[in-house]
Amino acid sequence: MLLELENVVSGYGDAIIVHGVDMGVEDGEMVTIIGPNGAGKSTLLKTIVGVVQPREGAIRFDGTDIAGLPPEKIVKHGICYVRQNDNIFPNLSVMENLKMGAWPAEGEDWFDFGDRLEEVYQQFPILEERADQRAGSLSGGQQQMVAMGTAMILDPDLLVLDEPSAGLAPKLVEEVFEKIVEINDAGTTTLMVEQNARAALERSDRGIVLDMGENEFEGTGGELLDSDEVAELYLGTD
Repeated sequence: MLLELENVVSGYGDAIIVHGVDMGVEDGEMVTIIGPNGAGKSTLLKTIVGVVQPREGAIRFDGTDIAGLPPEKIVKHGICYVRQNDNIFPNLSVMENLKMGAWPAEGEDWFDFGDRLEEVYQQFPILEERADQRAGSLSGGQQQMVAMGTAMILDPDLLVLDEPSAGLAPKLVEEVFEKIVEINDAGTTTLMVEQNARAALERSDRGIVLDMGENEFEGTGGELLDSDEVAELYLGTD
């Protein structure tokens, strides 16, 4: 198991949002977390990547306990996080954004920015085309490509994405999902929270339904899509 959570509890101040979540992600999987607004999905991701500190429970990544580590140490373990909002530097160029993504690896013997830049450009050709353009002037879909490319510059073992299709037009949603599948197919394990539940589950190895901060259902993407109960409660007409 690449990522393993046991009885994870977290929240903000006196408010507990995540209530004892148990889950795991196998190496190479694409896993999607779905659920209603306010279910604790984003809080759970933030807890995994160190933005929110867990109150209880264990979080292990590749066998190492990472619970409670700050984000700058989490990323050095091979986990990169693309947040839902404000996930690029809009006043910097695309190239400058990619360089910002590389700073955690500064001075590391294993890291070669030129090599990684070439890989990212192969994954996201639009970033090479727009390398000198201000990132904030790009379309919403292209900005999301910048955000994902900035995360992928570190060649993470696990890519964590929070609502990658939020606010995008349907055509752009399809492009973003296709890119995430390509990243996963190339060997990067992927964990995401997604509002477009059907589209995400269709492409995922497994899905997890979170409600009121607790696991409600878990299964393959197909199993959740075929579940009448999951469809009625969580998929609606999506």
